[in-house]
Amino acid sequence: MNETDEQETCLLCGGSGRLRRGLCSSHYQAFLREWRQIPEANRDAFEQELIAAGMLLPRKSPGYRAKPSQFSVIAEKYKPYDA
Repeated sequence: MNETDEQETCLLCGGSGRLRRGLCSSHYQAFLREWRQIPEANRDAFEQELIAAGMLLPRKSPGYRAKPSQFSVIAEKYKPYDA
């Protein structure tokens, strides 16, 4: 059994219930909000920094990445990026 299987409480608040990557629903949603705003090229580094800081558990299955949708090319023009 690895550490992801043993995690029973949220890494950030200690709350219990359904956990994803070691986070309660509220904290997982907060993570996703930030993750979605980061350019795709930097998302792995962001996750690795959170994992190293003990704020997120690694993915159980590392291979899945959704393919970009038909809308993503046009949507990129409208997303805010700090230059």
